[in-house]
Amino acid sequence: MMVNPGRSTGLRRPAATRRPTPADAPAAVASPSAAQADPLAAPAVDVSQNVKQVLEVVALVVAPTTLVTALVYWFGLELVDARSRYFGLDPGTLGFSTTDYLIRGVEAGIVPLIVLFLVVLLVTGVHTVATHLVDRWVETPLLRPTVWVVGAAGTAVALVGTFATFRPLPTPLRWYLLPPLLLGAGPLVAAYAMWLLRRLRNMEKTPTAVHIRIAGIAVVALVLLSLFWGMSLYAHALGRGRAQLLGDNLRAQPRVTLYSERSLGIDPSVAVSDRLPDKDARYSHRYSGLRLLVRSNNRYFLLPDNWNPSTGTVLVIPDEPEIRLELSPGG
Repeated sequence: MMVNPGRSTGLRRPAATRRPTPADAPAAVASPSAAQADPLAAPAVDVSQNVKQVLEVVALVVAPTTLVTALVYWFGLELVDARSRYFGLDPGTLGFSTTDYLIRGVEAGIVPLIVLFLVVLLVTGVHTVATHLVDRWVETPLLRPTVWVVGAAGTAVALVGTFATFRPLPTPLRWYLLPPLLLGAGPLVAAYAMWLLRRLRNMEKTPTAVHIRIAGIAVVALVLLSLFWGMSLYAHALGRGRAQLLGDNLRAQPRVTLYSERSLGIDPSVAVSDRLPDKDARYSHRYSGLRLLVRSNNRYFLLPDNWNPSTGTVLVIPDEPEIRLELSPGG
């Protein structure tokens, strides 16, 4: 079939495709300079990011489970150290196992953890109320000076805490937990006041400078270290307090009567010694007037009834076949 080129056949040619030009770009797309010019378009920087960064760095060094185990072990060691040294013993002589320290570490850490969670709840409530008041009273003339005063007070508290780290405070302020409390709370209050000022200036969503990020991470790290310091001091104080209570109520400890095949040469001021009349008895030497302190590492640690912190003696008796002990309730 022949087709005349000059006559229309009823078929249309496809339209030529035109390449898009920059002028066809949607007008709603903003240029990079325009995005930078709008501070509110930048992502918000929260204090939780600093906490997350610190925890990520710690997690890179040590696993969380290992870290928790090490902390519990440390608190148990602090408690045992204070308790044993009150009786004139080095913790190494007790021969405690890792499990012994972990059990005592849980005992030393349970109360600080309860207090910590209560403080977190309190701080969360204070943060909610503070942000609500700032948003409501943003136009109040006295709001900014008040926040500045709070920040200055936090800085002053941090300086006092730093001083208390190296030198003792005056007698009215000489509470053993006050230095770590001041050193942790002061920077936290000052940093929070600066955050509130940024919120008042509508700068909460602006990109945070590098030095501000570093300062935030330092504040979080300082709070965590102060918390660790305070818990260590509490564990030490708990151990010493338990030791003092035991020493003041020594008669409540189990009464010990010690039998031996031969004379142990114990000083009469420490224990009352006598020899059994039965010559055929295997354990012919008897010592009384003793109290059980602890049994560890196949050894008995005994205290005399007249023990005192200044001149008291601790008997270390090995658990051997040549030795027999009789225990009876104290009182």
